[in-house]
Amino acid sequence: MNFFYKFKELNWSLVILMYALLYFGFSAIELAAENTALSGEWFSSRQKIWVLLGTFVFFITAFSHYRLITFIAFPLYFISIALLLILFFFGNKTHQITLLGFSFQPTQLAIASGILMNAVIIDDGGGNQFIFKKLLSLLVINSLPFFLVVLNNDIGSAIIWIPVFLCALLMSGLTIRYFVFIGILFFAIFPFLYQAFFPLAPRAKNRIDTYIERLITKEIKDKRGRGYAAHWISTAVGNGKWDGNKNKKSVHSLGLIPQDTAHNDYIFAVIAEKQGFRGASILILTYLAFLMISLGISIYSKDILGSALVTGIVTLFFAHIFENIGMCLLLTPMTGIPLPFISYSGTFVLICMFLAGILQSVWIHRDDLHTKKQKRSILF
Repeated sequence: MNFFYKFKELNWSLVILMYALLYFGFSAIELAAENTALSGEWFSSRQKIWVLLGTFVFFITAFSHYRLITFIAFPLYFISIALLLILFFFGNKTHQITLLGFSFQPTQLAIASGILMNAVIIDDGGGNQFIFKKLLSLLVINSLPFFLVVLNNDIGSAIIWIPVFLCALLMSGLTIRYFVFIGILFFAIFPFLYQAFFPLAPRAKNRIDTYIERLITKEIKDKRGRGYAAHWISTAVGNGKWDGNKNKKSVHSLGLIPQDTAHNDYIFAVIAEKQGFRGASILILTYLAFLMISLGISIYSKDILGSALVTGIVTLFFAHIFENIGMCLLLTPMTGIPLPFISYSGTFVLICMFLAGILQSVWIHRDDLHTKKQKRSILF
């Protein structure tokens, strides 16, 4: 297929939704970062540069065949493991490392490479007699970076691995007995894992303990200590009411939302307070449309590799959205995790646009030319 044909065959509904989210993110970042030492405009301008770079990554990925993209799965995975090990010794408090003057989060790269690795394993032939081999491979591939991320105190990104792993198991063709076995095994060893790993990651353990305590007592305790963020973030969401709080004495304008993370991890709380229930609902519905159209691409994929890639990517996006918004509504533990296409994060926005490019690649190369005109319905 030539360049112009591939450009025409892009799923333009997804393109429009993605850039609508990115454009909304610029204003949201500028507003959320107004209390930082640097201006909100500075962060917004930096995000525009990342999106410009991401646009190049997006189109290169979209026009490349997804089978060619999976060739980088193995080297990308092992590079990300090495970077996670470096992060453990030389990372900063925002889980970044600096190489050649460039700061980035290897955790995001690890999850993206993990999705590629999962898809390659799922696509491996062999029939039902090799199902145990696939299960063992998926377990090893997902467990290693998961525990490294936990040890790096990035509990939010670690949680993301769980639905991604479960999605891979589902796509691999496991029967119900395997899921039952995995569930029993998990609950059997979880107390040992909790005691072995979480003492090495006290921040993660503290957040989970706080969340469990809040579920039991039905209230936030120690509002000036470990419950500070949960209290003020949930207050900001409720303070938005229907059409947003435009007062100068809003929770965010008073600096009560943690200033160093308001423009990335807690940006939804700022949006909900300033735009209200109406604006937050529009954002959620936009995400819903993006996810539904993306998931529909897996139906039209011509092979299991394409379907596995799409479902893994959709699961990743959904997990990020659910966890980020959920913690602002006190539905999930308070974790440091960005909102796709919205939060300020150079590494993450590049990874998101790379994954969105893979979605487009699966769509563009979904079938032969003579059958494409027959497959349009739910994808507009």
